[in-house]
Amino acid sequence: MVKKILFGVAALVGLFVLIVATRPSEFQIERSDEVNAPAQRAFAYVNDLREFNKWNPWAKLDPNMKTEFGGASSGVGATYAREGNSQVGKGRQTIVESI
Repeated sequence: MVKKILFGVAALVGLFVLIVATRPSEFQIERSDEVNAPAQRAFAYVNDLREFNKWNPWAKLDPNMKTEFGGASSGVGATYAREGNSQVGKGRQTIVESI
């Protein structure tokens, strides 16, 4: 009985390792939402990351969070990095396409 249980556990661990080994080491998350505003106005807020904290949900969770901007001032190549409390954590964004 013990051998069957150990064999079953080993099989599950082996299956888990196999599944994890076949997954890519990097991933990408994309999100979309519909905004009830003129396209030019909304685009200005998402294309310039310096405008991001005006609607950034993390900014409300940690008003003392550290932010850093880099790359282009807006559009492709613009970067935004944040580091805050335990609710906010640490993150980085880069605009890779701007249409």
